[in-house]
Amino acid sequence: QKGVWMMRMKTGKGHTERPREIYFYDMVQFDPHSGTVRNIRRVPEMHRIERFGRWVTTMITGFLRGEQKWWKPKALADFQEARRQVVEGDDDDWIPDLQDFESCSGRIVNSWSFGTLSVLMIVFNSIYIWIDADYNKGQGFRDTSWGFIFMDNLFCAWFFVELIVRFLAFKQKYNAFRDRWFVLDFVLVVLMV
Repeated sequence: QKGVWMMRMKTGKGHTERPREIYFYDMVQFDPHSGTVRNIRRVPEMHRIERFGRWVTTMITGFLRGEQKWWKPKALADFQEARRQVVEGDDDDWIPDLQDFESCSGRIVNSWSFGTLSVLMIVFNSIYIWIDADYNKGQGFRDTSWGFIFMDNLFCAWFFVELIVRFLAFKQKYNAFRDRWFVLDFVLVVLMV
């Protein structure tokens, strides 16, 4: 599911190949060509803790993508209403996907492990700032312990690499500053350097 309420996929072979849409909240498969809807089910059934984890991941992904009402589950009816607004041209808030999901960097940025690692590095950096403020007795670069210098450079390097990978994931590079995660990473790297 990767933190989204809906997924597009192709089914069939050859000339019968058509895109279908899976809606995870309703647990239905929708064929946009014919307009048919059929129920699906997950095998094996998910445990409560798995459902909760998926719900949290989806909420965080919606928030970070800047979705309106990111806390509200999106059903098939919500997507059809958004589709109607786009077709009729009365949706001013619609923003196309900014990232190239097919590129290597796009797949990395949208992976669960990359997002989790990013959040963990932010948390560890916050803890490290507390440790550095309390235990680093050095006044400048020359009288600071090598461990503090190493950790500073490690966090700076991680955030710089994360910034570059996120930048490469955009279809049009000038849209980078419309992404909240990218802006956060950019500010962190500028402040650290």
